[in-house]
Parts: sequence; structure tokens; C-alpha cells
Amino acid sequence: MNLNYLECFVSLSETMSFTETAKEFSVSQPSISRQIRLLEEQLNQKLFIRDKHKVHLTEAGMELKTRLRPLMKELKNVISSAQEDADNLKGTLHVGCLGEVGQHAVMRSILDFHQQNPGVDIETQFLSPNLIIDKIKLGQLDFGIIGQEIDLENVRAYKLMEERCVLVTRASNEKIIEDINQMSFVTYTHHDVLLVDYLHHFYKRIPYGKIKKPISVNSHRSMVEALFENDYYAIIPYFSVEKEIQSGKLKIVSDKEITNQLYLIYMENSLMPLKNELFRKHIMAWAKTKSL
Repeated sequence: MNLNYLECFVSLSETMSFTETAKEFSVSQPSISRQIRLLEEQLNQKLFIRDKHKVHLTEAGMELKTRLRPLMKELKNVISSAQEDADNLKGTLHVGCLGEVGQHAVMRSILDFHQQNPGVDIETQFLSPNLIIDKIKLGQLDFGIIGQEIDLENVRAYKLMEERCVLVTRASNEKIIEDINQMSFVTYTHHDVLLVDYLHHFYKRIPYGKIKKPISVNSHRSMVEALFENDYYAIIPYFSVEKEIQSGKLKIVSDKEITNQLYLIYMENSLMPLKNELFRKHIMAWAKTKSL
């Protein structure tokens, strides 16, 4: 019996709302529905009656709620009391993160967590989104930070923050922007998803293939170096160029901006180890203070 299904059942039996329970667990409504369906199949009993507007407990559901709620509460208390005190936490956390956001933003939060919990070692890997997801599913990573929302069985995705993406060029570039077709872009690989998104938002009639892209490289740091050498332009996350903008080496040349979402992902586990739970709360609290 999957304890996550039982935890999900207890929540839904109290909220009577798939939407509210999905928000509580930071997953999609279909994920909640799937877990309830699997629990009903395992118990061979109908626990909820659903109509277009409301959710109702069946008689079997009412009985299970009455018996299960105090047991779940007691189980959490037993597990909590059996775990080590926060001051004596030990072990290793494995974190996967997108390279650019990890190097420029998330690493600071990871270092802060280690200072607060010196007994916890943190192994951080900068990986591609697909590799992060695969390693989460295989249990090789405890947490991942990616730029896309996912809906996978037993994987939770929590919206961590938004990052600003801005149009920049070197400070000495005095050209007046009149026609985007005449601008030369440095791109993050040849198919730059941020530039594609930027065109979709503000220049829908201009095909991506028509844009001049003489330089492409899969590193924001290298993109910045290329911007210094010529009157190129680029769409880059603000945190990757914040220092250069503040020092006057680069400048934002348009008030047209797009935002990119970042998500924290991890395997569902109602009995999450204390060090993992503390790290999850730490990274979420840190994200609320950031405005990228």
C-alpha cells in the first residue's frame, strides 16, 4: 500500500476539492485523481462520488477517513520523533540543476543551507532538464530544478520562481532599434527557446528562421563574452547578466521582457528524511525572497 495514496485520501476527504488537494501537494489535479483511483482499486471499494460540481464521501470513504486520520497523524509523529535532531543532521543530498541558474543563483542558497547544517554534504550536478528528470525517477537525485512543469507519477513539481529574460547588447552599441530583422543575435544554441518565445510574444509575424544568428553557443557566459566583441543582441535571463548591467558593460535595450518558470521537482514521499524536508523548505523560502 502506497502511503502517499493514503495521505492524498485524507487531504481530499477534508477539502472535498481536487483543486485544493492538488495545491496542497503541488501536483496537478489529474495526479490526485490517479492516486485516488489506484487506492480505490487496491481497496476494491468506491471512496468518493464525483459529479460536475462536488465531491462526496461514500459510506466506505467515511469509515476509512474516521479510522485513517488519527493513524496517519500518529505515524508522522512516530517518524518525526525517531529522526535525528536538526542540529545533528548527517548524510548527503543529491541536487540536479540547470547550469546557468545553478551557477548564478541557486548555488548561494545551497551554500547557506550547508552553513546552517554542516553535517549534511550536498552533491550538486549541473545537468540538462531531461537528465535531471530521469535521475529523479531513478532515485539518483533527491531534488531537481528545471524550467518546465511536469506531470509524472509520484513526482511532485513545485513552482519555485520566475526569472526575467531581457534583450541586451553591449553598452557602447548606439544603434537605434527599428527593425528586428536587421539585428544580429547571439543565441543559446542555434534553436534558442528564449528567442523563439520572445518572437512569439512580440513579433509573431517574423519567423525565427529569418532572424540573423551569426553566433550560437550553449553557455550564457560565452554569450556575454560575444556581446562584448560586436554590436550583437541576445535574450538572456537577467541573473546571468546582472553584474554586467550594473557595472555598465551591458545594457537592456527594450522594455519588452518575457518570464521563464523554474520548478523544484522531487519524488513523492510522505516519510521524507528530515534533511530532505529541511532542504525543501529552505529552497522554497529562499525562492520567495528572490526576484529574478
